[in-house]
Amino acid sequence: MDYLPIFMNLRGQRCLVVGGGAVAARKASLLLKAGAQVRVVAPRLTAVIQALESAITEVELIRVPFNPRHLDGCALVVAATDRQAVNRRVHALAVARGMPVNVVDQPALCSFIFPAIVDRAPLIIAVSSGGVAPVPEMLQAGVAVALGTDSALSNNTADLFAEMKTASLLHKAMRWDAGVLPAQRTLDLVTIDAARALGVSSTLGSIEVGKRADLAVVSLRRPHTTPFYPANVISHLVYSSRGSDVQATIVDGRVLMAGGVLRTVDEGTVIERAQETAKELLGA
Repeated sequence: MDYLPIFMNLRGQRCLVVGGGAVAARKASLLLKAGAQVRVVAPRLTAVIQALESAITEVELIRVPFNPRHLDGCALVVAATDRQAVNRRVHALAVARGMPVNVVDQPALCSFIFPAIVDRAPLIIAVSSGGVAPVPEMLQAGVAVALGTDSALSNNTADLFAEMKTASLLHKAMRWDAGVLPAQRTLDLVTIDAARALGVSSTLGSIEVGKRADLAVVSLRRPHTTPFYPANVISHLVYSSRGSDVQATIVDGRVLMAGGVLRTVDEGTVIERAQETAKELLGA
């Protein structure tokens, strides 16, 4: 057993979150839900995390770089910045004070972790798999498993092809078994299995007569997908293809992208506006 499952009573206790982005906001929201008083420290705070202050009185936002004094009076600390030096400093100082510390996505710097939570209060179920979901066992047990992106907020991309490759290779490496989660089974996780998980497999998830025409046309005429043969086309989709290889998308029979060009919005305008919004949020 790598971790001892413990439920902490944080009601009324002050907890520190170092970081001002979306990930920090999610951790702060979780602590607030547990009744904690949350202190958030970061030189810049996104609109998402600033919204917590206006909605909840138990949030203290401090718009300065992290300082050891910010740990004073706190029961635990979470580091969720994109600066490794800051995260490591928070970890070292917390450990020196004997404080529980979690550095997001860095298990080696965590004395506790946030498990997956099913909240049906008063029933609360917390599940941890050491950071990697036991997908083969879940599938064998008949659990509805789907694969999606964690959004650009968490891992800087929304490329589902990259997620397929990562999921398949990760389980092979974890099990030392190249036969675990093969290409076809992985592709199922983003198509028919995803539809089953959402309860819409009767209309989506596969190309069949009577189902909605939801299709993606992928080009395999790229250097990174050459050569390919009909026998290994599934492997190419999972291990070699990228989101940028998609040439056309059809949703419920409506063509939204053709020839790699979006037909419903001006991509250049969207990119420009997104960059402007990022500057507004980050103050850069």
